[in-house]
Amino acid sequence: MRTGQLAAGRWAILVAVLSLAACSTPAPRVVVRPAAESRDQIVTGSLLWPDARSLPPGAHAEVTLLATGPAGQRLLTQSDAPAKQAPHVFGLWLRAGTLQPGQQYQLLARIVDAAGHVLWTLPAPLPLSAADAASPLALSLQRPAIPVASVKTPPSAAANDMTEMFVAQGVRPSRWRAAILGHGAQRQLRANLDDKAVERQYRDVARKRLANGALIFTANHGWVSLILTPGACTLGANHYSWRAMMEITGATFHGCARGMF
Repeated sequence: MRTGQLAAGRWAILVAVLSLAACSTPAPRVVVRPAAESRDQIVTGSLLWPDARSLPPGAHAEVTLLATGPAGQRLLTQSDAPAKQAPHVFGLWLRAGTLQPGQQYQLLARIVDAAGHVLWTLPAPLPLSAADAASPLALSLQRPAIPVASVKTPPSAAANDMTEMFVAQGVRPSRWRAAILGHGAQRQLRANLDDKAVERQYRDVARKRLANGALIFTANHGWVSLILTPGACTLGANHYSWRAMMEITGATFHGCARGMF
């Protein structure tokens, strides 16, 4: 009898607990999710120049970010976009961790016309740190300085002083290299098709820019062409901001390219 009373008492207590649990409202469940980590770094800013109406049709803004160190300068990224009026907003995308504290970087910027002539430019490369790149930048461009030569430079010396504006290279179908030197009527194309071949030189190189930003350089009445297309390109351990394709003597060569100022 006593055992029956104890069992009945336990059942009564259990029923009461279940009834209270059923009547109470459970506390809301809070799920905390970690914020998604950004896989990219971006350097943003705007280009300013005094006369916004001075830009002719086909003008482009070119912004380049370089890393500087004991081994020299290394191209990190470059943007090339149509420019119509000031301010021109730009953005440079980098892989996460590319900009490191304590490292030195430089930013170059200019506005060029459809033929590649410089209309506006930064007077000098802008030193940049990883902390500086975290905030939007405002870059004031100026008219490029026009050098005044007191002595006429011989044609041979002028050719030796030409700057490599673009350098393309690759390993398909062989180890090759091509460079665009100078601009305008003095523009040249120099190419090596393999390590043993003699360098080929072409003058009177024409330049054309397509709507997608690609640059086409042609020589030898169109039989030689170098096509540079904006886009990430990897060659070995090096990363470039242009893809390159050269067609010459019936063969096609593929690789990557970098642009220099």
